[in-house]
Amino acid sequence: MFTLSKPSGQLLEKIIQQESQSAPAYQEIALTRDGRTPSSGYRTHEIAVKLAEGEASFEVACDAMRAWKHFPSCGILLYPSTPVIEEGTNLIVCARHIFLWSINACRIIYIIDESTSDKRRFGYGYGTLPIHSERGEERFLLEWERQSNAVTYQILAFSAANHMLVSIFWPLAKVIQDRFRFASVNALSSIVHEKTTSTVA
Repeated sequence: MFTLSKPSGQLLEKIIQQESQSAPAYQEIALTRDGRTPSSGYRTHEIAVKLAEGEASFEVACDAMRAWKHFPSCGILLYPSTPVIEEGTNLIVCARHIFLWSINACRIIYIIDESTSDKRRFGYGYGTLPIHSERGEERFLLEWERQSNAVTYQILAFSAANHMLVSIFWPLAKVIQDRFRFASVNALSSIVHEKTTSTVA
């Protein structure tokens, strides 16, 4: 759904109530959980970046993700403003595109919160609901490897157009997707660096 003006809270609440009764708008539900994507029919995108080192940095990154600080604030509006990261949570991601706002309803499909002798992992995957400009799934995952001590941030996604405008401007949509993901990496990296640096100081 697209609007010419910034969507109101009343409209977003109406949409989220409506979409709470809807099934995800794609069939490959939870496919990204194990690092997989469909073999065809979607654009896939994966990015993995080392944020820092140490368990303390991992904890900082996890706290930032729980507060949705991995979402860049510029041109992005979340409803509710800080969705609870748990399976079944419905949320809306609104994005500003020069003259238009897109309204994109999502549902958190799964949570990853694991600790083994080798690593710790925290993250989630959300999928699109019918009122969304695209259809597909995206996983946001933090990982701390005990042996290397490295903290990495990974984004894995698959998507296809779910609106006529997106189909027409698909090359532009792909640029917007890439910009969001790199902005997400930069946002989380800045928080981890700032927090860990101030702690050391």
